[in-house]
Amino acid sequence: MYSLQESAEFCQRSRDFNAIAWGFEGLIISKGASARRMRNNNNEMAKPRNEERSPLRTSMMQTIEAVDSQEEIVFFTSSSSEEMGESGTAVGVSSSLLSPDHPVSTVSLNRQQDRPDPEGLVAADVLVLKPSTSTGSATDFDGFEEDLVWAQFNAFEQRRKSMASKRMRAFVLCLSFVVLIVAALTIMGAEDKNSSEFVAYDSPKFSWIRHSQRYESIKAFLVEAAISKDADFHTYDSPQFLAAQWLANGDGMKLAIPTERAGTHGTTFVERYAMAVFYFSLGGPEWKRQAKFLSDTHITTWQEQVDPPTDSHGQASFNIGVRGCKSDVDNTLYPCALSLRELDASNNLVGTIPDEVEFLSGIEIVHLPYNSDVTGPLPDGLGKLRRLSQISLQWCGFHGSLPSWLFNAKDLEHLMLGNNYLTGSIPTEIGTLGRLRILGLDDNNLEARLDQFGPLENVTNLYLEGNLISGPLTSDLMSGWDSIVELDLGENLLGGMLPEHFFLHPNDDLKILDLHGNQFQGSLPNAIREDRFQKLEFLALSENKFTGVFPQNIGRLQRLVHLDLSMNYFTWVIPTELGQLTSLEYLFTGGNRFATGTLPNFFQYLTNLRELSMRSNNLSGSIPHVLAQLTNLEVLDLRKSMFRILACEWEKPHD
Repeated sequence: MYSLQESAEFCQRSRDFNAIAWGFEGLIISKGASARRMRNNNNEMAKPRNEERSPLRTSMMQTIEAVDSQEEIVFFTSSSSEEMGESGTAVGVSSSLLSPDHPVSTVSLNRQQDRPDPEGLVAADVLVLKPSTSTGSATDFDGFEEDLVWAQFNAFEQRRKSMASKRMRAFVLCLSFVVLIVAALTIMGAEDKNSSEFVAYDSPKFSWIRHSQRYESIKAFLVEAAISKDADFHTYDSPQFLAAQWLANGDGMKLAIPTERAGTHGTTFVERYAMAVFYFSLGGPEWKRQAKFLSDTHITTWQEQVDPPTDSHGQASFNIGVRGCKSDVDNTLYPCALSLRELDASNNLVGTIPDEVEFLSGIEIVHLPYNSDVTGPLPDGLGKLRRLSQISLQWCGFHGSLPSWLFNAKDLEHLMLGNNYLTGSIPTEIGTLGRLRILGLDDNNLEARLDQFGPLENVTNLYLEGNLISGPLTSDLMSGWDSIVELDLGENLLGGMLPEHFFLHPNDDLKILDLHGNQFQGSLPNAIREDRFQKLEFLALSENKFTGVFPQNIGRLQRLVHLDLSMNYFTWVIPTELGQLTSLEYLFTGGNRFATGTLPNFFQYLTNLRELSMRSNNLSGSIPHVLAQLTNLEVLDLRKSMFRILACEWEKPHD
């Protein structure tokens, strides 16, 4: 049996009449008990959602009562109804509402007749059931009722399966249509990329991007000559694609496409392409200073002058871009230097250095510092530049270990890789770069022993601060670095005692000595000759484990500007010889265990002092009025001391 809701849904979906499914839960059309069962369910069948009385309820009741008075009962589809329920489905009315246009199937129900075919009854538009005039019980119609119910069920199942089949066919059809659309769009996109009308960028900067036979020829040459890979041109924003497009359609020089890489013409063409790839690889269109890149001139003219600001204290102007040199063979120009720095600031270079730089074979100088968005490992292409003598890539974003090619660059004189993200061990081959004069590996995370740098006898500037360098600073090392000017070994793992003759080595050019943040211990050497270390301006020994007294001959280092002795274990009374350091501007002694004492009066001679820090030095007494004479003093730090200040002590002394 079907529920009322299922019966109503079936009637709404069906165009065929079904006498059984008009919302009658019992589905029995006969006298007596059948009529009473329909009457008992009438309240639920005829009650609408809004709980109000249905206008069809009266008609239904009349129809049910008609069964008992031996009148015919009519059920019909909504198409033949003049009275509709809330759902649009007729429930049951008298025979006077029948439409003459609909075929009618009349069945007289009496037990003397054979039961009619239920399938035929279900297919009828209108079914009229006439109760029998002869006497008989309701049970005479039980078999007919059962057949009629199953006929309804079969019809509903067939219709449901038919609807499901139609839905599946519609779904498959729609899915096939979507697949065809996607395939068509994909094919059209591929055709657009290869069409002669495509433009990859809307920006005016790339208005020269279009398909052309010249571009195809250039690409074929570059791939065949093993300058770039074919895959490099598959992406329309790759540096190789953009560089080839520019050569083909945007370059005003319109160089002829060579047939081979060798020869003057082939070299000139390849160098122009390689420089364009370099430009696009590092975000050239967004550089602060374009340096005339992609101009319709020889690449050695791609440069501009940078004038320093007015408050730069005499800093000279300089050029950035590409510098050219003349060939000794045929006097032709070739690029020999590539510099894109911006007054110790970024020029907005972003990306990685491409391998195509290897075809700039004449390059001797690569200077790209202070561009933190230039990342990746150090490119192998640089290792193929046989004339390379200077690499300045400090304050960039390079990572990884030092590449092996670096230690085969025997002509290298300047190597500046400080403040990057380099890791790993420094190989012993670093000592084979005998021509190195400036080596900067500071502020990375590199491991090595200090004596690995001993063979670098020509080094003048050695910056190893902020790494994992271990070992002692021996006399042999200091003797070997007799040309050293700036030695920065701070914040490493160095230890041991300074050699007794440390200040006697003939390092007459040494200006900066920074040993802070290590594990040196013991007393400082007292032997200081007047003819040694006479150019020393910066001496930082802070954050070590030095003990004892400070050398009495410290006053002989008369050019000292910066002296930092803080955070050690010195126990001496401040020597008066410090008063001889009249060039001193920065003096830091804080954090030592000085014997109790007072501030000495020699400060009156240190008139150039700008910063004086003597915090936590166990000093007491009164602050001498001579400090008031230090007119250049900007910072005075005497915290954690026991001083008293008397106002009269700070009165300006009389002449």
